[in-house]
Amino acid sequence: MLTPTDATALRKERGAFFTPPELAALVVNWAIRSPKDRVLEPSCGEAAFFIAAGERLRALDGNGPIGELHGVELHAPSARAAEAMVAGRGFEAVVDVGDFFEARPPGLFDVVVGNPPYVRYQGFVGEARARGQRAALAQGVHLGGLASSWAAFVVHATSFLARGGRLGLVLPAELLSVNYAGPVRRFLLDRFQRVRVVLFEERVFPGVLEEVVLLLAEGEGPTDHFEVSEVRDAAGLNDLGVRRFFPGDNGAKWTYSLLPDSGAEALSSLTNGGAFTTLSKWGDPDLGMVTGANDFALSAEEATAPARPRLDPDDHGYLRSSSGRNRPGRRRRPRRAVSPSSGAGAGSRCGDRRSVVTRGRHDAGLSFASELDSQAAAV
Repeated sequence: MLTPTDATALRKERGAFFTPPELAALVVNWAIRSPKDRVLEPSCGEAAFFIAAGERLRALDGNGPIGELHGVELHAPSARAAEAMVAGRGFEAVVDVGDFFEARPPGLFDVVVGNPPYVRYQGFVGEARARGQRAALAQGVHLGGLASSWAAFVVHATSFLARGGRLGLVLPAELLSVNYAGPVRRFLLDRFQRVRVVLFEERVFPGVLEEVVLLLAEGEGPTDHFEVSEVRDAAGLNDLGVRRFFPGDNGAKWTYSLLPDSGAEALSSLTNGGAFTTLSKWGDPDLGMVTGANDFALSAEEATAPARPRLDPDDHGYLRSSSGRNRPGRRRRPRRAVSPSSGAGAGSRCGDRRSVVTRGRHDAGLSFASELDSQAAAV
């Protein structure tokens, strides 16, 4: 619930996106298996996981005593609201106010569940980042400077699990694909015996564009594979099929899991058949200059329109931009001019290189050059 002192912008700043009840219920129903389980919620927010956990514990043992509910919450008003909401349901919980990376919950827990704060690396800076990196490093995981807050949070959360314990978290779908999460993926397969990821075809957080997955991990590792379940939305969480994926290198991206079985098999046969290689074998790709000048981008219609190669007959075979300016860094060399009417393959030949200027909107023009056999016929 939003209050005047905790507006949406403030929640976003600290990475707080509170969890739909059906997601919290799925996670805790999977994770809690005994009425005596001790449960830790390291970012309890407004008690979605606490309430679901209390109800699960009570369902397992009627009206008898239940296991301990313990939480950590950075935002003091949310912590107090969580305690009050849990008490209103007839349960008892202890919530420590503070940074989870500095928290010291008592003992180890059978279950750790929650929805870690999501702060992108641009906002996860200074001492907050340093605390997160130290916490991850204590578990043997080195996180780089591009890691968002959730990555360190996941690693640190496992340090509070008792042997054979269960970890259930709502995480950004970045877990599957981004480079900075490679150490986290490797850590999960090394740490747990069983790792499952639940994917959603539709977004499950109202008003939030970030796609999420559920991470369900248990037991003592390592394992060489992870399991994937896919549902359309939160309403389909009661019917989870399972597929297995073997990533090879434990830190490799898990994006194969996004493909149907037939697509994954086809891609695997292509990439492992020797016909393809990685771009790094040819060079070192890098991010070029980012200007933010979006007006120079091609529209969808322009990007799909047939190319219209063009040469300036006054250029004597020298590449020019669509605006008529010389291409930077190239020396004039006499070449034989060609009429633009010669067709898409028309070009000016000099030695064994033919160059063709293609259509484009940027002032610098778009051009490419292709090597031809020295015996190719002159155009």
